[in-house]
Amino acid sequence: MSSPSTHPPQQTTPTSATTRPVRTLAAGHTGSVHVVKFNSPGSYVLSGGQDRRVVLCNTDTGAFVKSYQLHAYEVLDIAIARDSSMFASCGGDKTVYLWDAASGNTLRRFSGHMARVNSVAFNDPETVLATASYDGSVRLWDLRSGTATRPIQVLSEARDSVSAVDIHEHIIASASVDGRLRVYDLRMGRLTTDTVAATGADVTRPSAGTATPLTSVMISPDGDTALVGALDSTARLVDLESGSTLQAYVGHENRVFRMRAVLDADAGLVLAASEDASICVWDLMAGQEPLSRIRINTSSEKSLARAPLAFDYHAMNPDSSAEVGTVAACGSGGVIGIYHVIM
Repeated sequence: MSSPSTHPPQQTTPTSATTRPVRTLAAGHTGSVHVVKFNSPGSYVLSGGQDRRVVLCNTDTGAFVKSYQLHAYEVLDIAIARDSSMFASCGGDKTVYLWDAASGNTLRRFSGHMARVNSVAFNDPETVLATASYDGSVRLWDLRSGTATRPIQVLSEARDSVSAVDIHEHIIASASVDGRLRVYDLRMGRLTTDTVAATGADVTRPSAGTATPLTSVMISPDGDTALVGALDSTARLVDLESGSTLQAYVGHENRVFRMRAVLDADAGLVLAASEDASICVWDLMAGQEPLSRIRINTSSEKSLARAPLAFDYHAMNPDSSAEVGTVAACGSGGVIGIYHVIM
């Protein structure tokens, strides 16, 4: 099993000063923003929220580019194709739309979930779209057929809402409120289920015991591990072969809201949203307490002690610069800011 990273642990004193964004995006959302996503080059951000809109903004200028409106309820997640030509959006109306980014036209409409759709993900060739729902299922949709209206497969093993789904080659990982990380090997026709314990950092296989609800999942680029977020204020790096916890990341607060944790394998970093309007940054190998915090400027008198924080991270090409990546984030104030990650 390969190491999750060769990046050496850093002994940096955590910083926690409020960070002013390098720019804000003119998305113009009204109400909460639930999702922000960079396109692959990092030149644009798509955001979606309570106002039922998906909005495209330029990250270099902050300018509004386009709005996409069809959802009848809030937008909860977005997945963007590698070439930025299309994206998928999902939300509270139980519906998933596939959009042409340039024209704003819809390419496909997928329906069949019995409750809100929490998460969407493309496979690497972008021939399959996975959707995860409050109805406890993950559904797979064939993007090569322009007429198919039914999913090609329904994965319904979860006993509660499926918070998030990710795909790596023939592997699908789902994170559920029932506390289980389910990994489907479609090539082998095999399902493995790991339980994230309600206390401590342990993950157990076979699935057993009291579990903590899971909020996010992200498979590493090599497909060997997955980063899992949970409502016990701990993110875990899990070995997908053995189900063991390779590292735990604590110091952030996540006990109420569904929020993301992401990893940058090249820079050897883990980032996770915190309910105190900050994003914590850890060394991937060292884990435990964060190296630093990015304090998000909420720009709102309505800022709460605990509030959801939507964010995405775009990794920079490794060079001699101290800037390793860029964060797009939106707290309770509804303003999306662009922040540099400096290590």
